[in-house]
Amino acid sequence: SPWGAIKYYRLENDIGQINSDNRKLREENRELREEIEKLTTDPAYIEKIAREEHGLIRNNEIIYQFPKSGKK
Repeated sequence: SPWGAIKYYRLENDIGQINSDNRKLREENRELREEIEKLTTDPAYIEKIAREEHGLIRNNEIIYQFPKSGKK
């Protein structure tokens, strides 16, 4: 058909986009697997996440918060 070449190029473009998306998803999956591994085996990493993301502290720790100032 006269539109065959156009469809072919569109499909080629679609395949390229799908392959690119697949690479990104594979990388994201790899990173998530690494995080799962750390969360299940590394106590120091768990403590880091608990402190940074959830604001948890150990017994007998004191948190000092200083106001942030924009002046130097």
